[in-house]
Amino acid sequence: MIRILLALLLFTAPALAQDKISPAVTYSPAPCEFEITFPSPPTETKRCDSNQENCYSQARYAEYYSASSRVIIRALCNPVSAANLAHYNEAVMQSTLSAMARKKDVKNTEQSYRAEETYKQAGLVGYDKISDAPRIFIAQLWIGAKSSLAIEAELVGEGNDEADALFSDVLKSVQVKAIEQIESADKANTPLDSEALDSKPLDSSGAQP
Repeated sequence: MIRILLALLLFTAPALAQDKISPAVTYSPAPCEFEITFPSPPTETKRCDSNQENCYSQARYAEYYSASSRVIIRALCNPVSAANLAHYNEAVMQSTLSAMARKKDVKNTEQSYRAEETYKQAGLVGYDKISDAPRIFIAQLWIGAKSSLAIEAELVGEGNDEADALFSDVLKSVQVKAIEQIESADKANTPLDSEALDSKPLDSSGAQP
């Protein structure tokens, strides 16, 4: 029950700045308007479109506590062209999260959505079991003015304070970057091509394309 309440809290928490995990590594590849902080470097894999012209980095962080207890968090931030921003309405964003849950065979899900001045965010939380071990699954999709951030997080196993704290801290670290940070990153990078690859859900199987 405590873990379910924790998941619901993370599921509905507002995108406010949080204290950084220390030591910490922040994932936010340009031109991402969002960031997520991990306690140590995640594994990053470059993903490109079919023409190998537009590439971006997917982060995967995992901690294993036993054969049946683990935390796995994946994050993928990539550009969204201005022409396609209107496509990402509440129905489309929630449908995307539902597809991510189905690929993980997660049932018993709940969803939320909110639209703020500078971003939109949809969230999904689900509960089930894997080989009799309880699992909490959280998926989030954030859409800004020119980028999207997709997050997929799993907490598997019986109650473990260390695992619970890691899961909570990383998900609470997700936030919208300050305007100054975004402008600074833009100046340091080449402007995006107008045909930049738009947001796609994470490969929830964990396989890299």
